[in-house]
Amino acid sequence: MTGEEAHAVLGELTSLAAEQGWTQVAGYVAQLNAADRQVLIACAPSVRPEPLAAWLQSRDTASTVRIAKLDVLARDPGSALAADRVVIALRCGDLLMPATIAGAAAGAVTPGVAEEAGLNG
Repeated sequence: MTGEEAHAVLGELTSLAAEQGWTQVAGYVAQLNAADRQVLIACAPSVRPEPLAAWLQSRDTASTVRIAKLDVLARDPGSALAADRVVIALRCGDLLMPATIAGAAAGAVTPGVAEEAGLNG
């Protein structure tokens, strides 16, 4: 599928969402088209995230890809809250330490997810 074809599909999906009143779908498509997308790779201390970051950047040149360690996110989740998308990168077979798990939880429960899940009270 070419870039033009992908944009045509998104355009049709936007029109259909507007006709049907699918506000969440319309919002999602609008986010895909946003020029200021931010992707955060939250990784375990033993993970080298640079190759993944380069690949993500090559797939979506309009996005900004940042990297943070999960144990740092456990102490200060601000960068995860500011990102539009969070990718959690773990090394297969590694024992997960409590700080790594806490950082993954901070990255997984962003304000939008918490609101949808009813976790805001």
